[in-house]
Amino acid sequence: MGSGLVCYKKDNKDEIELLSNKENNLSSNYAFSNYIYFKKAPLLLNSKKYFINKIIKIGTILNTDISFYIPNKIKTYIEENPFEDINSNNSTNDSDKENIHFEKPIRLKNNNIIYIGEWTREGVINGKGKMYKPETKTYIEGEWIKGCLNFGRIINFENIYIGFIRDNLYNGKGILSDFNGNSYEGNFLLGLKNGEGTYIY
Repeated sequence: MGSGLVCYKKDNKDEIELLSNKENNLSSNYAFSNYIYFKKAPLLLNSKKYFINKIIKIGTILNTDISFYIPNKIKTYIEENPFEDINSNNSTNDSDKENIHFEKPIRLKNNNIIYIGEWTREGVINGKGKMYKPETKTYIEGEWIKGCLNFGRIINFENIYIGFIRDNLYNGKGILSDFNGNSYEGNFLLGLKNGEGTYIY
């Protein structure tokens, strides 16, 4: 797992990326207002405008579904093996009730990562969402806390991991398997198998 794979923090100081005319007018005509909702209470119009401006600074709003970019092998696995929704037993995100859910995928600047899901009002990934990194053909879904994945599922052409993450490394209880049916279920510590676990060949 490379640096930045599941941990994305941004200071929002980049120049605004050039967008199409339709996307460039988002902050003024609220064309995407129907794609934003606040988990705790409805956002005021000015809050929507503030959030959209933050999003435009972070990346480009896409008009296609995130699955359009995912390779067929990974897409087929996802369709045949639905990921269980993260429940309160896994969630440690104290601010999840404040999250803003934006239903359009965002292509983040500089690293080509595509993300769809929940954000903070300031434009930091926070809460449940899905992410795809084309460079490494890696699909991720789970729960982020302040820009870093806390719990989720990571899928690439080599293996599938489901469990807890810390500093971009497998950490805590998890299951690491491959497409041939081999798997390890147990504890991880900073990316390495640690303590008791079960291998299935």
